[in-house]
Amino acid sequence: MHGPLGQGSTQLTSCFATGADYLFQPDKLNREYDSGDRTFQCARRIDVLKLWLTWKVRGDRGFAERTDHAVAMADHIRARISESDGGFVLVVSGSFSNVVFAWVPPHLRPLVSTGYELDPGALDAGVESELRGVTAAVKARMQEQGTGMIGFQPVHGLNAFCMISISPTLQPDDVGPPRRDRLGGAGPLRPALT
Repeated sequence: MHGPLGQGSTQLTSCFATGADYLFQPDKLNREYDSGDRTFQCARRIDVLKLWLTWKVRGDRGFAERTDHAVAMADHIRARISESDGGFVLVVSGSFSNVVFAWVPPHLRPLVSTGYELDPGALDAGVESELRGVTAAVKARMQEQGTGMIGFQPVHGLNAFCMISISPTLQPDDVGPPRRDRLGGAGPLRPALT
């Protein structure tokens, strides 16, 4: 399809693109179908309108309930990470709706001696380099298997998965037992797609 809405269109991209590499990562499969940078909804300009409309519909009480639910779900995800026997580690501690974490290959476990929070500054350069590469490989494997789509971005020099538990329909069962064995169990992780 050609024209302002087609894949080859540059008109919408020039109007709305933010080029946010943390949103539109070049390493994902089928990236040519990602129309995010060509949509009005993706720009920050629309966020204020969305916030106002949502507040009008939900009200103060509805917003408070959604926020409490999001924080409770993020706390549940952090609890799952703490139960993963070192398979997952937090990269950034937090107490709101964002959970920033990394998957640790079995041969690097335990990566942290106490708790489940990683200090990227304390990592040996070889371990840091391996963790940076494995995150992209895990993302690619999940896409290939159709088991998940989760973004990552550099945080403190380390590629980390970022999960935001803002969906009001998200339930504890949706964030089940860590799937680390499925992530690393189907053969060696290959380098990230470029």
